[in-house]
Amino acid sequence: MRERKRGVQELREREQRKGHVIIFGIPECEEYNAEDRIASDESFINALLSEALEIQVPHDKVIRLGKKEDSRTRPVRTTFHSMEDHALVFKPPKKLKDHNEGPFANISISPDLTPLERQDRMNLKAKRNQRQAKIRCERSTSKMGDKKR
Repeated sequence: MRERKRGVQELREREQRKGHVIIFGIPECEEYNAEDRIASDESFINALLSEALEIQVPHDKVIRLGKKEDSRTRPVRTTFHSMEDHALVFKPPKKLKDHNEGPFANISISPDLTPLERQDRMNLKAKRNQRQAKIRCERSTSKMGDKKR
């Protein structure tokens, strides 16, 4: 019964997060007034979308996640009006990687995942990395065998 309840909660949480995007690396505004900080984040996101990703999509609910600390920059969550707009953000990923300098150099974008989804992704990446390491090892071993002949 608990498993089923957890499954239902997980589905609800995924549904709530569906239109959200997490943006990492946006510099924090040092303004004292919260409205000014939010306006600064919104302005940065608008520039990121139009200049770096070259898309025009409406968004709202810009929120800094976590407690403010001097030692780190908090990620920003924003919500898009439709799933089509949400999908557009992830279509041109290479365009964001092309910005090695300037204000968009250290920016990364991720879907808003539940803790279970994040754990599943980490597990999949670990398995992929193990397979790739095994393949590299097999290739280097076979090349060494070729050289001995």
